[in-house]
Amino acid sequence: MADTPGNAGDTGEGPAHEPLPTTPTSPPPLASRLAQARDILKDIVTDTQGVIDQARSVTGRPRQVYLAGFIGTCLVFLIAMLGAGKPLDTALTVALICFVVIALPLLVFGFALVSFEFGSGLGSYGTTMIGGLSDATTCLGEFVGSFAVVIGVFAVVWHLSPSVALLGISGSVLTPMVYTLVAHLFAASHRRDKTKARPDAAAPDPAS
Repeated sequence: MADTPGNAGDTGEGPAHEPLPTTPTSPPPLASRLAQARDILKDIVTDTQGVIDQARSVTGRPRQVYLAGFIGTCLVFLIAMLGAGKPLDTALTVALICFVVIALPLLVFGFALVSFEFGSGLGSYGTTMIGGLSDATTCLGEFVGSFAVVIGVFAVVWHLSPSVALLGISGSVLTPMVYTLVAHLFAASHRRDKTKARPDAAAPDPAS
């Protein structure tokens, strides 16, 4: 009797088994993640408290004068706008946003930061944080805040006279060029004076 083909049991070879799917790793439970976030926040608060304990108030820094000047500019224009007592047009609305929403928060916070200095003994996080705050003050308080004040003043001038505002832009562009030209003329004049004085100084004394 002929053997019937193939039965897996007769040949001794079992059917090919596909690999079992890998069970994905389940994310940590919500309670564990909240505990980790709480520990990180506690470390940040502790390090921040250590930085604050090392703070010492200072006055007379050039950066304080710079920021205070722009803060005063914002306040002067705000008082003038409040005294007008009229509905704001588009230009004055832009100026108000630049002064109140952008410039004043950045300038005031930057002024507060540069009004303190920090002693030694800070940890690595505190030292890095102080350096980061100083860079942030330069970028946000001194650059973005100052630029917002300039835009706000330009918007106020545009409200008064658009032609004067355009002339102001032209003057701002031409002023560095004029300064460079005048400086070049003075430098050339000084160079000629030194060239004329050099032979006289090198000439022999006839009485000798």
